Formats: sequence, C-alpha cells, structure tokens
Amino acid sequence: MDITQLQTGLNNKFTADRIVFWHDPEQSFTAQLTELAILWNGLPVTVLNMAEQSQLQTRKRIEIDEPMQGFLLYWPSSEPSPAKDWLLDIRRYSTTFYADAASILLNDLGLANMAPRDHIASRKSFFANKERTAAFKRRLDGRGGIEDPLSLDMKMISVVLACHAQIAEIMKSIGDRLLENAETALVPLEQHGLLPGFWHLMNLEYGYHIAEG
Repeated sequence: MDITQLQTGLNNKFTADRIVFWHDPEQSFTAQLTELAILWNGLPVTVLNMAEQSQLQTRKRIEIDEPMQGFLLYWPSSEPSPAKDWLLDIRRYSTTFYADAASILLNDLGLANMAPRDHIASRKSFFANKERTAAFKRRLDGRGGIEDPLSLDMKMISVVLACHAQIAEIMKSIGDRLLENAETALVPLEQHGLLPGFWHLMNLEYGYHIAEG
C-alpha cells in the first residue's frame, strides 16, 4: 500500500472528523508517518506516534490546548480494551482509520461505513480487475456509507452480468444466459463468490430457496 493511498484514505476521514485513531499492530507504516500530508479544515493535521506520547498530555492538547487542531493518533499496537483505554471517551466521538486493503478500497469507493470490510475482502477476485471496480463504483449510492453486504453483492452481480443494478434486469440477464447455455449461466457469479448473494436475492424477492447439498 503506497503513501498516496494512505493519504487519500486519511484525508477522507478528516473531512468529517477532527480526531482520527489508527492502530497498526504490525507496525507496517511507522516509517511513513513523517511523509504524510493530511489536512483538516484546510490546515495540516498533527500526527502523533502514541508510542512516544503521554496519553494524559495528548488528552490535554486535544481538549484544552488545541481544540481547533486536527489530530491523527497512531498506535503501533492493537486497540486496547475499553477498561485500559485512557482516551475512550475521545475515541467514541472520533473515527478510526483502517489500513488493510479492504478498508482502503472502501475509502477509495467513498464508503464511510467500515462494517462491510470483511465482506469486501471476501470478494477479492472481483476487485482485482480495475474495470470491474470502476463499474462497481459508478453503481454506488451517492450518499455513501448506506450500503450493506447484500446491496454490495447486487451491484457486483450487475457488473459481472453487464446490466443495471435492479433485480428485474439481473433476472433478465440470467434468463438470457440460461437460454444460451444453462450449464454456464451462473459460472461468472460463482467465480467471484457472488452465488450466495444471488440466491439470497432470489429468496427475498421471490421466496425461492435453493436446496442445500
């Protein structure tokens, strides 16, 4: 993951929040902290490596000394349990940045909600292709952050089938493929792990249950 991707993801976080927490237990990005150029409200963000900072002093800076300053709080360690988190109340009104590939992709797609992170990671083969990713992004809701795993799958299915992200259009495309070759009609969905999402849609829309086993 390069510095440009990191900066894009972090700057996206700072469009909505003054304080961003970032935990990097693998310490994959410690050396890149000094290279980051991040802005909040048009001003440079203060980047703190919390391995070198007092949490109480940091709290004072954030809440009293510099209440109009943006802060990136970087930890080269895992997120602590609530009982051991001296900045828990600040964390609750702030946001957290994740630097794994799926999270960076969600940021690039403009999705503020990190909940589908594992779901996106499980669709790695779909997003391995730039054209598919670009087509998927065009189908996303412009409000961002409102997608759930099933709505994401529906859009991926529509990309694979080259149709609109509407159930009627998906069914028409599948029908055409079944008429052409019933044995291979669903292969593109299977290749990208989208069959479970497809059958879930069939169940919701038409009450169709596929027999297991």
